[in-house]
Amino acid sequence: MSEKKVGFGRIFWPSLVAALIVSVLGSIIFVLVVGGFISGFSDMKPEALNIKEKTVLHLTLEGQIAEETDASFSKSSFSFSNSIGLSDLLLGFEKAAKDENITGIFLDLKGANVGFASAKELRDAINKFEESGKFVVSYSSGEMISQKEFYISSASNFSYAFPTSAMQFNGLGTELMYFKNTLDKLGVEMQVIRGSNNDFKSAVEPFFREDLSDSSRLQIERYLSNIWLNIRTDISKDKNVSIEKLDEIADDLSIHRAEDAVKFKLIDKIMYRDQVIDLLKEKAGVTKGELNLLSFEKYAKKKFKQDQILVAADNPNVAVILSQGDISTGGEGISSKEICKLFQEVRKNE
Repeated sequence: MSEKKVGFGRIFWPSLVAALIVSVLGSIIFVLVVGGFISGFSDMKPEALNIKEKTVLHLTLEGQIAEETDASFSKSSFSFSNSIGLSDLLLGFEKAAKDENITGIFLDLKGANVGFASAKELRDAINKFEESGKFVVSYSSGEMISQKEFYISSASNFSYAFPTSAMQFNGLGTELMYFKNTLDKLGVEMQVIRGSNNDFKSAVEPFFREDLSDSSRLQIERYLSNIWLNIRTDISKDKNVSIEKLDEIADDLSIHRAEDAVKFKLIDKIMYRDQVIDLLKEKAGVTKGELNLLSFEKYAKKKFKQDQILVAADNPNVAVILSQGDISTGGEGISSKEICKLFQEVRKNE
């Protein structure tokens, strides 16, 4: 039986083509990653801002609002994250209120993802800014105006929305999922270690109960009621609509679209974006030329950077360590390795 020899060309050329393809793909990925890093770090570096008279700061709230500004590469999603933090935003409002060249703020809401605690802090910052005599104009232009988004925008002097936007205002509620019956069918026994006086430690209940315990129901009702009361109280104060009326609107599911909110005086008017820009010109006192719109994010980052330099020069004696995300040994989120390093640095710093 004779062996069949394979020609050199049949091995060499396909291998060369494959190697070239892999090399090109690798180069493209490398350029994209490096470009992302360069772009991110350039965004981190505050630019010199030329702030003209009658400038309006343009604050776009879209996506996740984190505790601190983040410009990092995520290994898990293989993407570059560049977001502004709540601390930067709050300082931006504070500095803008005292800035003679800033006449107002254009709050542009396009689907902000934020917790109620952070939303409350943003509202307080808006109200404090308005006390300086300057205006805040909010404009909700997303497909859906969430309850949190409306809660933030309701603090502004003037609130408007895109004509076709849907809107949610139906109070607060929660749903819980229980796994006990599923685990029983799978023959899985869950052993939960919990003290006898830990009735309110309800996070583990879905694994050994089929429904809510009385203590869990009580605490959920208590904190939801308190949050909802705070929301209604704040909106009532800024929109001059009674707390009872807000409850009635939510219970009856009276609001489905932004135009419904106008009927109940929760939103001032339905407007298109160009109409809002014209209104901003009028509020800013711009009669000729273009409106001076400046990115609130750039303004806040620069002010925050300057503030940190001053703080560092003033020998502060309180260190603030911010942490957010899932708790783990390493990786992203609240990493024990990274947090412990920070505590060590603080401990050794005289």
